[in-house]
Amino acid sequence: MKIMIGGAPVSEEYAAGIGADSTHPDAMHASAWASEAVKELEPKATRWSEERINLGKIKYREILAKKTVSGKVDIGLETANKIKEEFESIGVKSKEEMTHFDRTVSAMSDKKVDRLPVYPLACGVLRKFAGVNYRDYATKAGAFTESAFLGCKYLDLDMFVGLADLSATSADFGCKIKYPEDDTPSSEGHIKDYEKIEVPELKEGTRGYELVMASKMAKEKINKELNTPFVGFHEGPLLTLTQLMGADRVLMDMKTQPDVVLEAVQKCTDYICQLSELFFNEGACDALCIDNLWSNNVIMSEQDYWKFDGKFVYDQQIPIFKQYNQPYIIHNCADAVHFETQIRKFGTSLYSYAYYEKSRDKGSQNYADLIPKYGDICCMMGEVNPVEFMDGSAAGVQKVKDDTRNLLENVLPVLKENGLQSKYVLSSGCEIPPGGPLTTVQAMVNTVKELGPELQKKIMG
Repeated sequence: MKIMIGGAPVSEEYAAGIGADSTHPDAMHASAWASEAVKELEPKATRWSEERINLGKIKYREILAKKTVSGKVDIGLETANKIKEEFESIGVKSKEEMTHFDRTVSAMSDKKVDRLPVYPLACGVLRKFAGVNYRDYATKAGAFTESAFLGCKYLDLDMFVGLADLSATSADFGCKIKYPEDDTPSSEGHIKDYEKIEVPELKEGTRGYELVMASKMAKEKINKELNTPFVGFHEGPLLTLTQLMGADRVLMDMKTQPDVVLEAVQKCTDYICQLSELFFNEGACDALCIDNLWSNNVIMSEQDYWKFDGKFVYDQQIPIFKQYNQPYIIHNCADAVHFETQIRKFGTSLYSYAYYEKSRDKGSQNYADLIPKYGDICCMMGEVNPVEFMDGSAAGVQKVKDDTRNLLENVLPVLKENGLQSKYVLSSGCEIPPGGPLTTVQAMVNTVKELGPELQKKIMG
């Protein structure tokens, strides 16, 4: 789209500052500019296709994930301090029957548990407990470790997923990364030519290597001191390429020059396979989660997904997991996923997913759809809306509590109906926005801890 802004207070500098394409002193000049500007746009059918709109939705969710709560106070830091003070004066309110480690491992294996595990995908937001900015959290092992440790300690989390940012792998290919002081890093300088893509050497000083070392440090600390499992995290092949070159371009190039894209995906696959191996060789995680985002039946068919991402994962990355006797774990917050490929074909052991009720007709599915289909092989993990966690008001906290209670009360009967007793992790559908409050994260965890044991006994026996 092209955007013009006008009016008495508007100058060219102001228009440029807010990202508008143009401003003009009068309607005649504006009309002349608009007539020429629209000629640069792609055909209407392309711009407003379901595929392009769906891609826009995913980009919009990325924007939401980076939002901070407006106000003069740092709401994340303020709520972190409040939780810390409460913890130091009261401690953990009640001792539970199982450790975090035993509960999580048992749930993945569908063994008896005292309650279902709970872990809102609180990653970067936990940096507020350590008082560090996002740049340090994402790039310094000590800051990353302290954030994970204090978050797990003060919120009594059942696990921690070591998501630093989605730019770690693309950065090593030469993509320029923007590191705001207190916001999620993002790809800023996409490379222009596929021919310039070369498989990086995974060594000290690269983002991938430093991510593994930071994960190793965090794992050792939360394992030893909190008996809490650490799940490593990195991006899959196609996601790495879209971060590197831009999603719009890659998805369009799949149609116009597929062989070039496939060669680039192969190079990304070669690198991420090295990264997975390094995680396992260094003992840097208790399990490893891969973000395989682009399995989405509106953006691409199942056949195209298999061709441009799935086959590379299946042929090259999953064998590494099998070699090290590790469960294959996926996070995918798309809204119309090719579940059959990403769960049954891949043999996925834990699947972190999002559910979008408004996209149900497009293929978005919830626990009641997924457990009967895949509960025999896969532990599902979802699905409270992460955007709700931005509202730290009393009403916002209550909304998170209510949605968590409803999910817990409804998941358990579905598990039982399908001959299961614990194969589910209560979570958010995607990462909790790192600029929000921590009281909503605490509300989800506490709700499961308070209601979970009694419901588990009542429903499962």
